[in-house]
Amino acid sequence: MIKSHDVSAEPSARRGSSPRRTLFTALAMVAASVLIVTSAPAAAVAEDVEPTSVVAPASATLAGSLVVGGTVTVEADAWTPAETTVAYEWWSADQAYAAPVEGVDQNPTAALIADATASSLELDSSLVGKYVWAVATGSFEGLTPASVVAASTTAIGPGILNGSEPVLDSDTATVDTPLTVDPGEWPEGTTFTYKWRIVGADNVVVYSKVTAATYAPTASTLGKSLTAVVTATLPGYTTVERVSPSLIVGSAAFVSTVEPSIKGSAYVGATLTAQPGTVTPAANITYQWRRSGAPISGAKSATYKITTADLGKVLSVTVTARRSGYETLTRTASTPTVKRPFTAISAPKISGTLRVGSVIAAKVTAWSPTAAFTYQWRRNGVAIEGATNATYRLTSNDLGASLSVKIVGTRSGYFTRTATSSSTAAILPPATMRTDGLFEVGTTIAPGTYVATGGVNCYFERRSDDNVGVEEGALGWNFFYGGSFGGRKVVTISASDTHFYTQGCGVWNRPATNLVTSVTNGTWIVGKDMRPGIWKAVGPFTAGGCYVAIHGGFSGIYEDDVILDGSVSKVGLELAILSSDKGFTSRGCGTWKKVG
Repeated sequence: MIKSHDVSAEPSARRGSSPRRTLFTALAMVAASVLIVTSAPAAAVAEDVEPTSVVAPASATLAGSLVVGGTVTVEADAWTPAETTVAYEWWSADQAYAAPVEGVDQNPTAALIADATASSLELDSSLVGKYVWAVATGSFEGLTPASVVAASTTAIGPGILNGSEPVLDSDTATVDTPLTVDPGEWPEGTTFTYKWRIVGADNVVVYSKVTAATYAPTASTLGKSLTAVVTATLPGYTTVERVSPSLIVGSAAFVSTVEPSIKGSAYVGATLTAQPGTVTPAANITYQWRRSGAPISGAKSATYKITTADLGKVLSVTVTARRSGYETLTRTASTPTVKRPFTAISAPKISGTLRVGSVIAAKVTAWSPTAAFTYQWRRNGVAIEGATNATYRLTSNDLGASLSVKIVGTRSGYFTRTATSSSTAAILPPATMRTDGLFEVGTTIAPGTYVATGGVNCYFERRSDDNVGVEEGALGWNFFYGGSFGGRKVVTISASDTHFYTQGCGVWNRPATNLVTSVTNGTWIVGKDMRPGIWKAVGPFTAGGCYVAIHGGFSGIYEDDVILDGSVSKVGLELAILSSDKGFTSRGCGTWKKVG
């Protein structure tokens, strides 16, 4: 008989089986042992007869658990001699062991189990459904070996698969929030499948279509019991189903990423628009407008037109987000106190000369009722720091830019309004320097070329500082005495200059283009006053003689400005003025005419 042992053994490593061989040798030994077992009683044997073979036990059995993961052990009575050495072979087959018949093997499908040479055998998954037996062979020096067979009478059954309980990764379940089940600790090689069981108040059981370890409850599961069902499978073992602790699915919460707001102005007659903000996931949005906290009948759209009933009150809108499976989310946005509107407003208009150094003004009309105003001047749309009066003096920073002015109109009990003027044309540089003195380049005079046509004993300096008359810092200078050169002077002020000083030169103007065919005393600009070409001295010369110079610039530095200069001895001299020349100076030469 097979003795019953513990059948809950864990799975063991699988052993391979050796190629089948016949049991001829082993069975012959078994037969021999049977003969020995069934021989005459010992009392009938002469005491002086020496034994010729080992005597095997009369029988042997397998004790243990005949399931995968279990262990079976050969149990037998004593061998004779007692010092007999016993060796073991283990075999398996699809049918139960059958003893040899007249020396013929009755187990043709039996296979030797490789490496199984101990008195015990651990049963792995390769043996499920098979029968096993052990051939125990006893040996003693000088004696013929003998064998005995211990065989199972039932097939090896599947093992019992043991593992820990599955657990969920959260102790709460909410709609749309993923839950993951951990199957727990199981023997190596175990595989798992998953189901999610949902039980409602009516105890009706349904399963989600999701068969993964992670599941996000849907809105239809709200308020129901949710468990994860884990099925564990391992070859050679019975399949086991385990269930996680159950959770009741709760409603989820919206995530508010942008709060609601109100677009529009809070005065009677204006229309307000509710901006619902943003919630995740998408929701059904409804609105309720309120006056001083109380619902306004029928005001349930995204827009609301302010009425006289709202005057002096605070308006608000309640924005409600709803979605199946989610907690209702209510948020509110409010307006300032509703005020009266101005019945008429107008944008300011800018007046004045659009040149650096000039003062421009904002003119406001047609506001009803009258209002108090504040001002903010803007350069290319950007507020100018400190420019908050009704008038503004243009500076070199405005040169080439467009200016506008924004006004804010206020009156007690009325909604504050703003209006912005149209932008001006580009601001021009100063047209003239009309007085003697020191001018700041970029502020009171723009860089560029200027012409002075009057004055006696004219002196000017270009400077890198404001220390007039000091050689250090002087970038260029010139002196014209007694009205020489016809009083006409030219200078180019560089953008890198900081100051320009003039004394006795009259008015400095930007040069206009007025091309002539004859010139007299003074400095003339090529391309503005005179064309390149051949110019002839026609006189009359003064008693002091005729002096001419061709210029490459008007910096006030002789070495940089004068390309060629000298005295002309007689009338009729012709000079070639090139297009690359910048200017021409004549003194005491009378008239020069263009002849070619």
